[in-house]
Amino acid sequence: MVEYLQTHTNQWPHGWEDLRSATNSLQEKGMPVFVPLDQLPHFVKIDWRVDVGHLQQVAHSSSNVTIHVITRLDGSPLRAVVGPDTEPNNKIIRYLQKP
Repeated sequence: MVEYLQTHTNQWPHGWEDLRSATNSLQEKGMPVFVPLDQLPHFVKIDWRVDVGHLQQVAHSSSNVTIHVITRLDGSPLRAVVGPDTEPNNKIIRYLQKP
């Protein structure tokens, strides 16, 4: 998601297919893609209606802000399996907190 935000001037994707360009971009940079994009909709839910401007305001309002725009299908949090920096909601907030 952060790759998409970076390559699309902080625009939020409208659906899974929009994320394909970010996945391709990561692969071109030699970065690992841990789960193929086609498999993600089977266990990940994304709020496609996110207002990035509002998220930026929230991100700058507190260093301890928590969001849940990417979750498991049942709405529960995703676990950071590879390391603490891999949890998508935290990655989004850290990206949006940058000046």
